[in-house]
Amino acid sequence: MTSSFKIGCALGAALFTFYAQAQESLEEFPLVPDPADDVIITTDSGTFFITPARMQSSYLDTPNAATQLEVATLRKLGITDMVDALRLVPGMMVSETHGSDVSVGYHGANVNVPRRSEVLYNSNRLQRPGYAGAHWYRLPLDLQDLNYIEVVRGPSPEYGTNAMTSTLNLIQDTLATRGLYGSTRIGEGQTRDLFLKGGWQFGESQLGLRYFHRENNGFDGAVDFEGNYENDVATDSVMMNLEHRLSANWMLDVAGSYADSSYQIPGFDHLNSDDPFLAVALSHFRVSPDADETSGFFSAELHGAAYTGDIGHNITVGLNASTYARDQAISLCGNNFAFDPRVAEVDALPSVHFDMRDQIAVVGAMLSGNLVLDHSLIQTPSKQEQATIDALGPYLQRYGLSLLEERCGFTDQDLDEDRYELNGNVVSRLSNTLENVFGLAYTRNDVTSQTYLNGEVDQDTVHLYDTLRYTPSPRWVFNGTLAWESTSTVDSDEALSYRVAANYQLQENLVLRAMHARSERLPDVYETERMWTYAVDYDAGDTDHLGPVFVNKDVAFIDYAALANDGFSVHNSFGGFSQTSSVLSQSRVGPDHRCGCAAFAAS
Repeated sequence: MTSSFKIGCALGAALFTFYAQAQESLEEFPLVPDPADDVIITTDSGTFFITPARMQSSYLDTPNAATQLEVATLRKLGITDMVDALRLVPGMMVSETHGSDVSVGYHGANVNVPRRSEVLYNSNRLQRPGYAGAHWYRLPLDLQDLNYIEVVRGPSPEYGTNAMTSTLNLIQDTLATRGLYGSTRIGEGQTRDLFLKGGWQFGESQLGLRYFHRENNGFDGAVDFEGNYENDVATDSVMMNLEHRLSANWMLDVAGSYADSSYQIPGFDHLNSDDPFLAVALSHFRVSPDADETSGFFSAELHGAAYTGDIGHNITVGLNASTYARDQAISLCGNNFAFDPRVAEVDALPSVHFDMRDQIAVVGAMLSGNLVLDHSLIQTPSKQEQATIDALGPYLQRYGLSLLEERCGFTDQDLDEDRYELNGNVVSRLSNTLENVFGLAYTRNDVTSQTYLNGEVDQDTVHLYDTLRYTPSPRWVFNGTLAWESTSTVDSDEALSYRVAANYQLQENLVLRAMHARSERLPDVYETERMWTYAVDYDAGDTDHLGPVFVNKDVAFIDYAALANDGFSVHNSFGGFSQTSSVLSQSRVGPDHRCGCAAFAAS
């Protein structure tokens, strides 16, 4: 039993000591602002959505097919995880990717990295700032935090270009019932869950606090991985909610949550190298060691009602911020050839990219000093380039087959992502049959990763949308949405998306819906700004995660210090040569893609 779990149990015992007094403060209704006017409701159905079209909708009104999952019902069914609840949604695919992660996508679109599905918390973005995805097992939310999960199936232009195939909105549990609540779950697979929540009202304000600890052995995804890969994942999270009534029509809603997770993820086993020397390095590394991950969000919303003449407006203005960071050191072993700066100099030539079919020629040069490249020449080298290639042969002979000996070092997969967003939307009832929603948002993403981006990338995005709903009769509803989005990291045209829908109520609880939509999606930071490099600091001879690896630096095969003292310098797209580091570079795709891989190069 972990120390955090024991501390949580102690907190739970203290809270329940005062449970009797807390019961006296229970109330039935939350603090909510009075709306400008009743929303147009054309059916007597008691189920209403808040996600489709960003306005209150019934089954008849919504332009998309939608599913609403009530958490109280899910709990009665024994469902304790959000991902298990999503398996109940028609067309939703939930796939275990490895022990500590799961991918959720609609209709199987890009199962490994479902970038075309938006994840929201109370209609605010919950996905990673720089990466169009969410790590469901490590979110700073628990199913017990929620009241409903709404899933909009199909494009939702009002939520941005990621909402191309579906939109999942995790709707917060209202603070209507104040008091104390706690639950715990202990079982097989090292299942250790603890959830504590308290709610209090102070005049026109109500405050909620929550803590949870969650850990288990994860899904057994280590079948094809070498080494001692652990599926375990553990998360600790705290959350705060504050609602304050400013007036009869206006409310301030503040929420913040933070989570700290530890887990392992597979290493380079998903990479398919076309370089023989890189393949040697990857054969020594199949599993990443433990990663420490933190994530969190803060949202402040001001919402209420206003009038312009006879037209009522429900207005929401929000300020949102989110963060995601991963700290993961990796021990990586290759061979001396792969880390050699002279080899990197040749591989960086415009005319050369080492090909595995020249492996025999390279090994032969280590014995004879004569290097003749055939398949590695991608174009005819210039005289100066040919001289550099020819000079590599005697250099390889100087160190001989010792260049194939193992050499180890440390790298990382660290990253830091932050998002800041200012948004607003206005729902206006123009007449008894006409409603309109207009919204805009400005988003700033700051992403830093030496491994994936070779530094820091900033992204600015502007999003505008408008939806018009026309209800000419109790049986007919027409919706039209137009959205525009532009981002600073894409030089091409802006994304323009639209959706039109016509709904006809055949009978009670039976609606015929016709919808057409066209969506354009702008890529995320890792899709446009990738510069995937692994900078390696040489190991003095400790261990990697697969076991001890002895490297005697006193009998080093390559005198890097002498090279540096002689003024040797190598420059390529990833920087200059330094004594204690080298880089495994890959610039074709961003993280979490399956891909071919480039060769080692000096940095």
